[in-house]
Amino acid sequence: MEHKLLSVKIDYVFKKLFGTPGSEGILKPFLSAVLNREVTDLEILTNVILLPEHIYEKLSIIDLSAVFENGIKLHVEIQVNNLYNYSKRSFFYYAKLYTEGLKRGEDYNQLKKVIQVNILDFDFINHEAFHSIYTLKNQKNINDVYKDVVEIHYLELRKLEKLLGDDILDNQKLKQWLKFIAAESDEEIEQLSRENEDIKVAVEKLKEISADDAVRAEAEVRKKAILDYISQLSGARREGREEGREEGREEGREEGQIDGLRSSNKRLLEALYAKEDLQDVMNQVATINDVVLLERVQEKILKGNFQELKEYIRIL
Repeated sequence: MEHKLLSVKIDYVFKKLFGTPGSEGILKPFLSAVLNREVTDLEILTNVILLPEHIYEKLSIIDLSAVFENGIKLHVEIQVNNLYNYSKRSFFYYAKLYTEGLKRGEDYNQLKKVIQVNILDFDFINHEAFHSIYTLKNQKNINDVYKDVVEIHYLELRKLEKLLGDDILDNQKLKQWLKFIAAESDEEIEQLSRENEDIKVAVEKLKEISADDAVRAEAEVRKKAILDYISQLSGARREGREEGREEGREEGREEGQIDGLRSSNKRLLEALYAKEDLQDVMNQVATINDVVLLERVQEKILKGNFQELKEYIRIL
């Protein structure tokens, strides 16, 4: 029986397709379209950078890493939901990748540029372009660029259908690749494979992946884990806001805000750190009587680092 093709937007499937050894023939033409220059030599790394222990963890990051022949590092991540503080999160990963591997006492010349590519299935940057590139520039001379340090790309899938004017004609190959990643139907994927020979190769591999029952099962688990996480996160925020409004009406604005934030933080802790010993943290959060501090605690909760959260609460 022929299987429906798996969605490339599932990060686990994306990595299977683009980021496993042997996928260089698919990754190179995709990157050539993103970087607008021919990519000929790169090695896909088998280790997964910044990936927590297991695919079934709700907060795990399934990413793709590679290194070019000249030592420049590559990090590619696909995100289907706008998680909290995504811009700061992506830059944090960038900084970790940039400094990774430099040992104490070594020359800073050993540091290699990192190219980060973020593929996003949500509107993120407040302009119409679907492809945004960030570098370090001199504010008084935009041609003065730190070329060997920072290069961060954001590719926004949902903006593809909103293109106007010259944007429609610009970088057709990149648009084809992004339409392939965003495709919702097998028919659309087949059409793109007829238009682009490199995508045709990717489609053949996607068919192999989709026919593997074990991969399909893992992809479904991953998809469900992400949806469950987003649902829990949204529910916790919504219930906290609703309780805050209700308690604010009954007990006064500031006190109601405090109680609402406490409730929201409690639900977020339960949703995001179910495997941790939460009692001490819960007790400490319950004693905070300041709206600003409770909001800062919520920011720490949403960052996903339990040890950092515990230390922050300890010194309040």
